[in-house]
Amino acid sequence: LVEMDTDDLPLINKNYNTVTQTWSNFYCTHKFWCTGDLGLFIVVLGLSFYALYVYLIALCLQTLALEDHKYIQAGLYAVGILCIFPLYITSYLRTAFTDPGTVPEDTSDFEAVDMRDETQKYCKKTGLWKPPRSHFDSVTRRLVLRMDHYCPWVKTTVGFRNYKFFVLFLFWTSIIAVYVGITVGIYFLTAGKKFTDILSTTNGRQILAVEVIVSIFGFVLIPFCGAHIGMTLKNETTIEGFFRENPYDIGRRKNWEQTMGKNPWLWFMPVPTTQGNGLVYPTNLDLEDTGTSIV
Repeated sequence: LVEMDTDDLPLINKNYNTVTQTWSNFYCTHKFWCTGDLGLFIVVLGLSFYALYVYLIALCLQTLALEDHKYIQAGLYAVGILCIFPLYITSYLRTAFTDPGTVPEDTSDFEAVDMRDETQKYCKKTGLWKPPRSHFDSVTRRLVLRMDHYCPWVKTTVGFRNYKFFVLFLFWTSIIAVYVGITVGIYFLTAGKKFTDILSTTNGRQILAVEVIVSIFGFVLIPFCGAHIGMTLKNETTIEGFFRENPYDIGRRKNWEQTMGKNPWLWFMPVPTTQGNGLVYPTNLDLEDTGTSIV
């Protein structure tokens, strides 16, 4: 096995070498985020902070600590949720407010592109150069770099620059769903009260409501999270999943690093570590040409 950095790999189209630096400062326009009706976006935020309030105040403080005098259990529960929730909400907001990346409409800086090159593709909707893996999004009306899909949960398109945040949003949502489900379940089982007695109080009803809400989110998003982690390991987008061949699969480790970055300490942190610029990508054919093994 020969180790090779992504930056050292040959590009899909050798002609793109000349335009990489020219466009490095233009692939983010900051023109579209949270497009359209923000109703679902606001609902998700509202439910998130309501669940946090109920968990910390109704469960940890008022019920476990003040009523049941289980201070250690209350403290451990609170510390756990306060460690996970900021990662979840930051991932969600960064997904929504990060431009996924698009080809700029101003073509005055594109002199490095050889318009006579027949291998260049152009978007029929915008007339702009169409980099590999980019697609026209009919919702935001833009050509999105490494487009995955338009997500109504975040009210924006998931693409090159915010895909890592989207995967982390799914991941930390799944972790919260499991954590809250287990800890609240333990509370109900060890409360020493009848279930009807627990539900006779306002706090008890709110805790059960949060358990139900989190369970629904977990039921929906945990399989979705697993699917996107699998696609990340295969270096495949939702759109590319419909194709038979995947030329961008360069090995699990390299695939993962291309989206999540090379520093393992930052893989699950909502900070930008995605490799490349969204315009060019190494392929497994390039690796075969250089004699590099794909693992």
